[in-house]
Order: sequence, then structure tokens, then C-alpha cells
Amino acid sequence: SMGENYNDAEMLKLTLDESITYQTVESFGASGAWWSQDVGGWSETNDNGTELREEIATLLFDSENGIGLTAYRYNVGGGTADSGASFDGITDVWRRAESFEAEPGVYDWTKDENAVWFLTKAKDMGVEEIVFFCNSPIERLTKNGKGFGDATDGDESTSNLPRENYRAFSEYVMDVVEHFVSEGYPVKYISPINEPQWEWTGGQEGCHYEPEEMVEFLNVFLDVMEERNIEDVELSAPELGEWGNTSYPYYEALFADERLKASIKTLDVHSYWSDSSSKEQFLNWLNGKGINDIELKMSEWCEMVNGKDTTMDSAINLALEINTDMTKL
Repeated sequence: SMGENYNDAEMLKLTLDESITYQTVESFGASGAWWSQDVGGWSETNDNGTELREEIATLLFDSENGIGLTAYRYNVGGGTADSGASFDGITDVWRRAESFEAEPGVYDWTKDENAVWFLTKAKDMGVEEIVFFCNSPIERLTKNGKGFGDATDGDESTSNLPRENYRAFSEYVMDVVEHFVSEGYPVKYISPINEPQWEWTGGQEGCHYEPEEMVEFLNVFLDVMEERNIEDVELSAPELGEWGNTSYPYYEALFADERLKASIKTLDVHSYWSDSSSKEQFLNWLNGKGINDIELKMSEWCEMVNGKDTTMDSAINLALEINTDMTKL
């Protein structure tokens, strides 16, 4: 709006050349943590007699009566909602998740029912790309038996997943993926690590990895993926918590490993703590590396402000973040 001085002469004329393609957007989606494992159980109805979860699913995934998302990120839980072992460190029940494991190698596919409800709705309503991601390994495979780590081991933070369990965790994740692929879910990517640079000592499921631990674990995960050979499913990594800053040592370690560099087709980043200038700096650094055959995707962001906003402020913040990422990416 140009206020009282607005008139036709002051309008800007924009000419769009539809013959030029500046970028290809593979998918546009949403992540299923930390809400779907609760909201998927909202079977109470609205004034029209529609279940609240159905109404929300329609708004998210329906291309006629909603925004028609084409991608969905499903959280393969670490089991912190099951055993009680992690309750002292994850007091918010919305930030716990069930696992499918009844005992090693035995699975109960009725588990994580609410989150799977939304996963199924995404599939049924036409979502074309599903990512299975992990915040933490399942509790029995962690060092402390919990879905979050201890602060430090001496002077250095270490992963809560011991090296001797790299393969067992990889096999668990692949068992889960194989099941859902066999059920017709369009799983395109598997992302076994989430924001490895943070310590993850409580508050929600999470697992820290040092850069060299990340590389070693991803190589083991690739071994298991190659053994299973599920068609059209790729490894996605490393879901770092910000574009640059603390993420650089992880990218350096990733690119220094020739196998990972050749295997990973998609470099997933999160937009937390990343303003426009830090994103620009990271992209310049990445271009200087000559990494031209890896696609860059933004796979997670939320405003990180608690409580309910009934104004447009949060919507505008989200829109600005999307605008920056769509143009920078």
C-alpha cells in the first residue's frame, strides 16, 4: 500500500518470462515431530461432524481443500514414550515417541498409532515423497539406555550410540523402512541422524555425534542399505541444525569421505539460527568446494516460540523464512 499518494502512475509493472527456469522445487512438505504422535489421536469432531485430525490432514495434504503438501517427514521414534527410562529427562510428553520394537527383531506395527495415522493420511491424500528420520537410536542401543545423551565424557561430547551398536541400529531402521515400503508408502529418503552438533542431554529425543562419529556411522548405515537394496530409497544426511557456523566441521568431514560424498545426493539443512547473511556465507563456502552434484534442501524449521499466536505475526515470520530459503536455496 502506498497510502494517500497511491495512484495508477505509481504502479510498478512486472514482466515475467515463463521460458526461463531458475530452479526446480522437488517437494514442499512438513515434518511430523513433535505433534503428530498426539494430534493423530484427536478423533473428537468439529461442528460439522468431522474429526479434528481429519480436518487437519485435509488442510495439510489435500490439493483441493488444503495446501497439498507433496512431502512428509516421519519420525522413527526412539521409544522414550514406552519404557519410562527417559521420563526424567523428557518431561514434555509431546517430545517422546514410541518405537516399533517389542524385542530385538520382533516388531509391533500397531505402535506409534497416532503418528502412523498421519503418515497414512499423507500417503492416501497423495504425498509423493516420504522421509523417515531418527532423532535418537532406540533406547536399548544407547550408552545410557535413554533417548538422550549424557553431557560429556571427559572434555569432549560423545555420541550416545556406541560404535558396537552402529549396525544394530542401522538394521532396526531398515527393518522399519522395509515394512512401510512393503505396505506401499512412498519412502524416498532415510535420514538416521538429526542435528548431530547439539549435545541433546534432555528435553526431547536426540543424539549427538562428533564429525568423525557421524562419518563412521553413516558408512555402516550405507553398508546395511546396500545389503537390503531397497529400490529408489536414498540416504539423506546430515540434517545439521543450522546452515553454517557449528555445521562446517561436519560438512568438511562428510566431503572428505569419498564414499559418502559420492553416495549422498541430497544435503539436508535446517534453518534454525541462520539469518540471510549466514546462509549466503555458507552457500559461497559450498560453491567454493565445487560440490555441484549434491542438491541442497531445507528439511526443518519452526519459529521456536512457545504458546499460541492468534495474530498474523507467526505466519509472517514463517513466510519470510520460506521466502529466504526458496531464493537462497
